[in-house]
Amino acid sequence: MKVVNELCVPDDKKCAVTIGKFDGIHIGHRLLIDNIRDMKKQGYLAVCVAFEMGGRHIYNDLEAADIMRELGVDILIRYRFDDQIKLMSPEQFVKNILIDKLNAGYVCVGNDFRFGYKRQGNSDILVEFGKKYGFKVDIVNKKRYDGDIVSSTRIRSLLDEGNIQKVSQLLGRPYEYNGKIIHGKQIGRTIGFPTINLALDKEKYIPAKGVYASYVIYEGKRYGAVSNIGVKPTIEGHNELGIETYIFDFDMQIYGEEVTVGLLKFIRSEMKFSGIDELKMQIEIDKNIAKEIV
Repeated sequence: MKVVNELCVPDDKKCAVTIGKFDGIHIGHRLLIDNIRDMKKQGYLAVCVAFEMGGRHIYNDLEAADIMRELGVDILIRYRFDDQIKLMSPEQFVKNILIDKLNAGYVCVGNDFRFGYKRQGNSDILVEFGKKYGFKVDIVNKKRYDGDIVSSTRIRSLLDEGNIQKVSQLLGRPYEYNGKIIHGKQIGRTIGFPTINLALDKEKYIPAKGVYASYVIYEGKRYGAVSNIGVKPTIEGHNELGIETYIFDFDMQIYGEEVTVGLLKFIRSEMKFSGIDELKMQIEIDKNIAKEIV
């Protein structure tokens, strides 16, 4: 898969195009991506245009690219939604972007899709332009789950609540953090709970602070774990937000190594304890709860 930052495709092949923010790449987005992927059987390139809107993302750029690749996208275009795009009329957008730059022969969007100056274009207008300019259009209704529309906004709200189980259902995959293990203060090691520490990605949305049943993937093997997202309020002088994880039945030194930490279920909110002894007791309780889940 190619990742580009310009609104163009590298050759003259007809393209099956879907357009949106694709922040969460949730189960609703997957319907759009499935449709353009299916058009590859007819010789089309599967092209996903993800307009950048700023702010924290549910997936960072690397994670999003990996998921798009897994889903069968040929070209991922990341493009900042700039004034040039905003000021185009709906027909200019179709002619200048979809036809001239993306060579679209097929376009698939959600039924709430809006385009052109002041969002004047909608899915019905896109269908009419498809007839005029000779490309096929499929309009997909918004995906619902448990009666409500699946959206990145809904997923962020669930992350704020710590409802990581529902988040994973809406994403169609576990909510994970990838990164290198960094050095902490090694206090966990002194109380019998050695932990690994990951710096939280500044691009990525952070769920509710607290303790989660979790897992760690290291060198292709999955280990049960319990993780804390927060600032460790019991530890004096520590106020940097991060994710700290105690891995069950694991005694390897892996500082500097790449791991994946996946969150499974929220156990409790972050708390400040009276001292290390009370913290140690609570970690033992959290560990036993997490072991029942992982």
